[in-house]
Amino acid sequence: MDLNPNKMRIGIVTINFNNLQGLIKTIKSVKNQTCTNIQFIIIDGGSTDGSKEIIQENSDWISYWISEKDNGVYHAMNKGLKEVTADYCLFLNSGDYLLNQQTIENVKTQIDSNAAMSYGLIQWEDTNLLWNPKKDLKAFEMTKKSLIPHQGTFFNTNILKKLNGYKENYKVISDWGIMLELLEKEYKTQKLNLIISICEKQGISASLEDQIKKERRSYLFKYAKKTMIYGYLYALKKIFKLHK
Repeated sequence: MDLNPNKMRIGIVTINFNNLQGLIKTIKSVKNQTCTNIQFIIIDGGSTDGSKEIIQENSDWISYWISEKDNGVYHAMNKGLKEVTADYCLFLNSGDYLLNQQTIENVKTQIDSNAAMSYGLIQWEDTNLLWNPKKDLKAFEMTKKSLIPHQGTFFNTNILKKLNGYKENYKVISDWGIMLELLEKEYKTQKLNLIISICEKQGISASLEDQIKKERRSYLFKYAKKTMIYGYLYALKKIFKLHK
């Protein structure tokens, strides 16, 4: 059922742990939105760097916040998801911030309320580099790497809760996993022709890269064997074309 953009409510969940300066940037970007109907949720992992005090200073317009020890990033994200009552939710972690003051208003004019996942572009901080995902992605194209920026994706809240959120037994790939699951189950997706957020560009260490590969293999084998097979066939087909 189509939802009137004027009645659509967007939720933003920010998770933070001892990233005071990053949290300040994120809070400022949400606070400055021209859209006033935003449900803003902050899940802090028990920071000791002044983050909690900044949250308290802005608590009059934060919809919900908590500062306590958690069991990792996806546990924190699920805690935030549990509190979301808005129609769509964006996970914008501390250090990342919305492109400009009109971002959420612009999203509301473009978003398809029948989509389970509407994703846009992100820009890396202090560069002109964009992550510009393709339209109409298939699940098997996601088997090797993330092709959709999590910081630029709006999830249908009810559907995300129906899927029980993020799998907390994985430490680094559950955001990729939930997107793969939505694609595999053939939920409707939509590409937004908008830059959503500015994100910190962080290098991936060799050890973390190895963990990512290991967790992706495990996830595919446990939850998406069919997609895994199609993914390998797709990769072989591409290799064959290169050497033809």
